[in-house]
Amino acid sequence: MTPKGPTEEDRNYIADTGASKAEMSSQVDAYRTTMTALVKKVVPMGGYWWQLMDGGGSKLAKKNVSEAQCKTTLESVCKPKPDSWNKMQLYNIPSGGKGLQEADLKQYTAEFLLTRGPYAVRSHAQNTPKALPSTAESR
Repeated sequence: MTPKGPTEEDRNYIADTGASKAEMSSQVDAYRTTMTALVKKVVPMGGYWWQLMDGGGSKLAKKNVSEAQCKTTLESVCKPKPDSWNKMQLYNIPSGGKGLQEADLKQYTAEFLLTRGPYAVRSHAQNTPKALPSTAESR
């Protein structure tokens, strides 16, 4: 949730609701307060919910990192309960793997298997669909 509206729901949220800047600011503050309270309650209990997802699970595959960077990254996540395990990790293979070689796919798979925590997803999503038109636009 940002002052420009929900980030994943509807790009026309503000236009459709008629929310003012002050109302959006209030909504964002309320959302952040709620998410902070949820983190403080759920994470210590070993819980998870969708908003904890971190889309940056894949940090090495096809990133052209140096050997030193690779070692540092693996050392930071290949240990008991690293900080990254506090969020679900999304390991995305871009463009559904289009244009990748077998060796590239092996890199994505190896990184996923070595660094994932208890909540992890490997995805090979295609392009996302376009947002629906605003109700104001469709009238």
